[in-house]
Amino acid sequence: VILRKPEGVPHPLLVATLFAIADAHLRGITADRGDDVLEDFIDHYPSDSALPAIFAKLDELYQAEEKPSPNELERWGRDRAEPRRAFAQWSPARSEVRSGDREKAIRVLTLLRDSPVQHPSLGEAQLELARLELADRHWPAAIAAGEAARRLNPGPDFAQRATWLIAEAHFRAGELETAAKTFEQIARE
Repeated sequence: VILRKPEGVPHPLLVATLFAIADAHLRGITADRGDDVLEDFIDHYPSDSALPAIFAKLDELYQAEEKPSPNELERWGRDRAEPRRAFAQWSPARSEVRSGDREKAIRVLTLLRDSPVQHPSLGEAQLELARLELADRHWPAAIAAGEAARRLNPGPDFAQRATWLIAEAHFRAGELETAAKTFEQIARE
């Protein structure tokens, strides 16, 4: 009832209801029906403030499905409605990382970095890109992704994680003086 007629329902209750339904489907091994509820909400509210968490929960449901359908994500990824478009592009990248297709994940995450959407939660996407680039020994690309992550989410804990990856990339690239200064900055903070 709450989802069919959300007028007047407090936003936190609406989101909690979505998550409760999704969790019930995860426990009941009916993730394919649970994703419909989240997809419907995302379809109707493309700029909702809870989209980062809702897309993360949708990703959980997709992981639980044998063959998740990418139709909605592909449609939203082509749509102009932001920030839904950016989050819809991040979801397949997560899937590519899990499946081991690093090149495709890097390609998608790099496109996402160039997106006009500057949402703090997308810093995690750039941190993932930095990790992938670091593992592939692409030092300048890892540094660029780490810096993009830090710009997106300047929160102290997150910024420290991003700065650590940047320092590690400098170190592995042989830029020892720069790496040392960055590690010292982290230690001071």
